[in-house]
Amino acid sequence: MYIDKELESLNYEKVKQNIGGIFFVSIAMVIGITGNLHVLCVYSFRMKQSNPRIFILFLAALDFITCAVGMPFIIIDLTNPLTFYAVTACKVLRFVNYFICLSSAFILLIIAIDRYRKVCLPLRQQISQRKAVYCCFGAFGVCLVFTWPAPVLYGYSTVNTTNPNVTGIRCFTEDIYKDTDYQAYFNVILILVMFGMFVVLVVLYALIAKTILENDKNRNSFQTNKLMTKGTNVGNKNPVPEERMLKQLDTPKTAELITGSNRSTDDKRIDFNRRSVMQYKRVKTTTLIMFLITVLVFYQLFPASYSPNHYLYRQRLRTKNEY
Repeated sequence: MYIDKELESLNYEKVKQNIGGIFFVSIAMVIGITGNLHVLCVYSFRMKQSNPRIFILFLAALDFITCAVGMPFIIIDLTNPLTFYAVTACKVLRFVNYFICLSSAFILLIIAIDRYRKVCLPLRQQISQRKAVYCCFGAFGVCLVFTWPAPVLYGYSTVNTTNPNVTGIRCFTEDIYKDTDYQAYFNVILILVMFGMFVVLVVLYALIAKTILENDKNRNSFQTNKLMTKGTNVGNKNPVPEERMLKQLDTPKTAELITGSNRSTDDKRIDFNRRSVMQYKRVKTTTLIMFLITVLVFYQLFPASYSPNHYLYRQRLRTKNEY
């Protein structure tokens, strides 16, 4: 009985030190749940079918799970630094946190590949909407391969306190794995995977930016040459071939038919050029939006010091001698 009261007292003292973190995570949880629900509703019912819509829905769903499941777990962990007895919940939620973080990173990689093909390889076969969905679920399968050790390594972890007769329990590395290197191998592999994806993302978006700049330069040069050519034709006193041909026609009706045909061809050409310009601008805008989403999401995922698990790990290292 005395030990239980002493443990509760020590736990309460640690909770007071975590008040700031608890408050911050609570605010982020409310904002995240509200914002992601809004995104899910809008993109599910009001946005037209497209690959960016699919990717944003997957990212929003993953982030919603993080806010609705992962963040409450962090709050529980921060409020029970010495009295976390739910071992099964610890294993499941540690796995969920790792899995969602890595899945989000893989979806960002798929987005970059899709944008690269749209901008740099527009004449090649593109990723269809069905393939985009398959790629996202395939990313989940790959993430399972990398994150399955999480529920094995995490669980019942004893913590020494200032009272030698009192031992706390928290959700961290299982006691049987504390003196092994498995945890280090696991984290190193995840960091290498994240860093590798970061490098690929930088390369792909650099190539995309280079292609867009070159296309813009070529379009501006083409427009300039077109205006110069038009000005030269206007200043030319000799009739253009079309006018010369019309003057040689015997019947006005035949001339009208040819003129109408040429105008129809010109209208189609103008309409095609207008649609091409609009489509190109739409691709550029979508690419910019997806790039900004990638920067925002990856900033939360990498470097590893921003993830909840590593935040708790730093807290443990900082305070392990205080118990």
